[in-house]
Amino acid sequence: MIKSYWLRLLLFASAGALIALVVSMIVPKKYMGGIDLLIDQKPFTGNIPMSNAESSVSDLVDFGRSRTLTTQVQQLTSLGVVTEAARRVAEQRGMSDPTEDSNSPLYPMTLLDSITVTAEATSDIIGLRVRLPDPDLSSAVAREISIAFNERNSTNTRELATRAIQFLEQQIGVIQRELDALDAETEKVKIELGLADMATQIASETQNLNAIRQSRDSALLDLVTSKERANELEKALKALDNEQSGGDTKVYNPVYQRLEAELVLSENELNALSTRYLPDREEVRAAQARVDNYRALLKSTEKYIEGSSTTVPNSNRLRLVDTLAEARALAIGLEARVQNANRILAEKEAFMSKLPAAQSKLAALNREQLALERIYQGYADRLKTLKASQTGRLTTTREQTAAFAIREPVSPKIVINMLFGLVAGGILGVLSMLSTEARRQPIRSLAQLNQLAFKPVYRMVPELRAPFRGLSKAPQESYETLLANHLRSTARPYRIAVVGLSKDSGASTAAINLAVAGARHGSRVLLVECDPRGGLARLAGRQPSAKEVVEISPLIKGMSAESFLGLSGDRNPEVSPTVREHEADLTIVDLEPTSKSAEYAFVAPHVDEVILLVRAGKTKSVEFLQAQQALKEAGCPLVTVAFTRASDLAVVTESADPSMVEQAPPKSLES
Repeated sequence: MIKSYWLRLLLFASAGALIALVVSMIVPKKYMGGIDLLIDQKPFTGNIPMSNAESSVSDLVDFGRSRTLTTQVQQLTSLGVVTEAARRVAEQRGMSDPTEDSNSPLYPMTLLDSITVTAEATSDIIGLRVRLPDPDLSSAVAREISIAFNERNSTNTRELATRAIQFLEQQIGVIQRELDALDAETEKVKIELGLADMATQIASETQNLNAIRQSRDSALLDLVTSKERANELEKALKALDNEQSGGDTKVYNPVYQRLEAELVLSENELNALSTRYLPDREEVRAAQARVDNYRALLKSTEKYIEGSSTTVPNSNRLRLVDTLAEARALAIGLEARVQNANRILAEKEAFMSKLPAAQSKLAALNREQLALERIYQGYADRLKTLKASQTGRLTTTREQTAAFAIREPVSPKIVINMLFGLVAGGILGVLSMLSTEARRQPIRSLAQLNQLAFKPVYRMVPELRAPFRGLSKAPQESYETLLANHLRSTARPYRIAVVGLSKDSGASTAAINLAVAGARHGSRVLLVECDPRGGLARLAGRQPSAKEVVEISPLIKGMSAESFLGLSGDRNPEVSPTVREHEADLTIVDLEPTSKSAEYAFVAPHVDEVILLVRAGKTKSVEFLQAQQALKEAGCPLVTVAFTRASDLAVVTESADPSMVEQAPPKSLES
């Protein structure tokens, strides 16, 4: 198919390239200038402000700075920035005010269309490109847009920084007063409790309290021991005599008496230690050893020795009396010590009971003070920064590359435009080729016809090598089947219009055979020939004159007419009176092909059925679709599509447009 249309494709492609070349030569040249800017994008930290005041300060400070790349691109190409840059460039070059001259290349609305910005979300660099008729002009505009953008950002942030400074100074004063109040309240609590340092004082008081408790417990233990020792001494004192003999020949051995006294003392000491310590204690074992030693010495020493018979006070008793007095005095002292310790403990415990509440209050005051000090310090640091820079937290946009201009024109690009024109012309050529081929595409098969018909086609007329067999012979079966709707219908006369889509579709042959087939079924047939090349002469033996009715057989009459229709009194088309006069059971109208005349569309509403003949390999798809649609819109009651000049004799389904007529149930008929 392409071989048939190669010249058309070549012409279309050449025309497209030529048009692109001419347009490229006519269009004014554009030059590109630009500048690359390094911006500051504030990362999202997600920090939550600690107070409403901190939120207000953050809003004031952060509002003066662009937060996203998109925002800064929009600011860079805003109408205000572009207008300011255009005015500066016009002033530098001695040009008129561009805002008042719509024909100026610096006219703001026109200039906006000449600006291109490239930016990526993952990058901090913005590329600004300006396309103008002069390369130096485009470079100057790009530079001035950058300057105007920076100045506008600086002005906004200075104003907001001033407001933030005033607000910070006010908040710092409020926080300072709150801190002073907290200091006074903390000092008051310390004075009430007499505490210089809360933590140190509590630790010291706790340590003293534990020491006093230990001292009291030790005094209690010593008191119990002292009382038990005094009781033991009293028992031992009662067992001794007040006096002893001094003049008998045998006297009490002083050594024995001393050992006896030491034994008593050692036993008392052992008893006292036993109440305080376990038996395995070193002091208890030492006391037990002394007791055992004194007992062993007493056993080996004589109790009485030779002496005078005089009576003297018992020295052991006297010693025990002294020891008892010492034990009682020690007990009294220990009891006083225990009482004093209990009094001090009560005072300390009463004081310590007040400390938890005071400690909680001081801790709360301390936490509040720490929070305020942190906010105060943050405000103070931010205030110093704002006062020093007067630009808030904005990082000034910097030029990554200086303004530049490309000396070669960037548009129009002749080679690329010609390539596009060549491709576009080729595409149009292909579309033209496909359109022409679609219009010329003939219907070649029954399957292709079924895709185009309203309903599947069931009539197929074989190739007519012997188109007419004569009046005495039955027509081919395919013509018999074309009378199925006539035989089913009760309408009399039943009018059938036969029309082909081309001059060699076999309409006249089909009309003749239908007339013979109808007569063989016993119907009186009128064959009306409206096609000058019709086949009526083959039946009648001669060509009848206009409106002349000839008798072909007892059941078949024929006539030739310029038109099947005539005009009524009110000038409306109707069936010709001559036709009405001679028609009986079946009227067959042989019409000119649809490619020669549109009479079929006017005849369609006045007949009961139109047989539309489609010539295989010759009838074009578009011709069939147009004829089919024309019959539908004309109000044809029934359309039967027949596929002619085909070698396939199979019979398939009937094709009729249901929107044209409501078909009655078919009667029994053999195919």
